[in-house]
Parts: sequence; structure tokens; C-alpha cells
Amino acid sequence: MPVINNILTQARLYMPEENLRLIKKAYDYAVKAYADNPARLSGKPYITHPLAVAHILVSLRLDAPTVISGLLHKVLRGTPPRSSEAELRDLFGSEVASIVRGATKIDDIQFKSRLDYKAENVKKMLLAISADIRVLLVKLADHLHDMQTL
Repeated sequence: MPVINNILTQARLYMPEENLRLIKKAYDYAVKAYADNPARLSGKPYITHPLAVAHILVSLRLDAPTVISGLLHKVLRGTPPRSSEAELRDLFGSEVASIVRGATKIDDIQFKSRLDYKAENVKKMLLAISADIRVLLVKLADHLHDMQTL
């Protein structure tokens, strides 16, 4: 199970110290934001999932806003009190707020049928790519970890 120190160690190989401090700040924020979320089906605390997503992203040597977004990708949907996009923007910048919002929007679409679901998935991916490829990378890391823990 990845822990924040593993993520910071990997990030240290290619990021400046300032970015490491932001990642640690995002981790501290995530711990509080996800505190009331139910445990994963495995029984592990929910925070293990965002940590794993961030670990996947840092292992791909992605930028700090993407790694931070991996840690925070569910804070806009979590157990109340939810975080706000404005709060994310104030604490972590507009890039992070935008990536997290994009990842949340992908999750929020509901479907009437299996065919609608398939068509909408393609549409969502194209929209995510056109807005910011990092939204798609966060969602792919999210789904990869979900599949790894099935």
C-alpha cells in the first residue's frame, strides 16, 4: 500500500521542494476531507485509494497539479461536509481545482441504458481530453486502482 512518504520520495526525483510541500499539504487536506468516508470494500481506510491513485500518477512522473488532483479527486463528492471548488482553488490553485472538477463531472453523469452508457463514455473522454488531458489521466489512474483492488 503506497504511503505519502513513498509518493514524496518518487516526486523528489523530478520535482522541486516547493511542489513536495504542496503534495504534503494536499495529503493532509485529503486525510481530513476523507475522514468520514466509509472504508473501502477491502476494509482499508478510504484514504488508501487516493494515495494509490497519486502513487500511480507520480510513478508516471506527472506534474504536481496532477498528483495533487489524484489525492483530491473525490473531495467534491465525498461525505459531507464536501469541499468546494473555490476552496480547492484557494488552497491548491486553479489547475488542481479544474482537474478535480473535471474528474468529478465524469463521475456525475447518469445513464438511461447500456448503449447510452457506452456512447457517453466516449463523449466524456473526448471532452476530458479537449479540456485537459490530466483529467483523463487522473480518472484512468482512479479506475486502474479500482480494478487492482477488485
